[in-house]
Amino acid sequence: PDKTQTMLGAAQWDWLARELRKPAELRVIVSSLQVVAEGHGWEAWRILPAEREKLYGLIAKTRAKGVVFLSGDRHVAAIYRQPADVVPYPIYDFTSSSLNLAFLDSKYSDLPHPTRLTDTFRPENFGLMSVDWAGRSLTVEIKDKTGATVQTQTVPFAEIGVR
Repeated sequence: PDKTQTMLGAAQWDWLARELRKPAELRVIVSSLQVVAEGHGWEAWRILPAEREKLYGLIAKTRAKGVVFLSGDRHVAAIYRQPADVVPYPIYDFTSSSLNLAFLDSKYSDLPHPTRLTDTFRPENFGLMSVDWAGRSLTVEIKDKTGATVQTQTVPFAEIGVR
């Protein structure tokens, strides 16, 4: 809760604000740490709540539509959805990692998480995002190390504020 702790510097916040104000139907923000995730003791934007509130507030203030997050650093994969209570539409956070150091040990079992849509996938994995401009949707797949799809989520543009 220490407001002197920051995730981004002033120049980064200014840049992000300018980018969010630009016209776009879809905005993919890549974060090395999970943005939406709660319920675990690992690094994530939630450990700096003032910064995460600032991020959500910036999305709302700029009226940026179509924001989704791609994140990593958990050594597991999962799909998260923040309800439309911080911005006018749900925010998705698609987490995939790691290709080289999976957390298969049961001591890292799934913790309850109100915004996680899928179980965590612990073996080596990677993510793939596809945009269907004609169909007005995006699809994210979590793939195992052989390339087989183990989780998938399709999000219509309308759900993330894009008409």
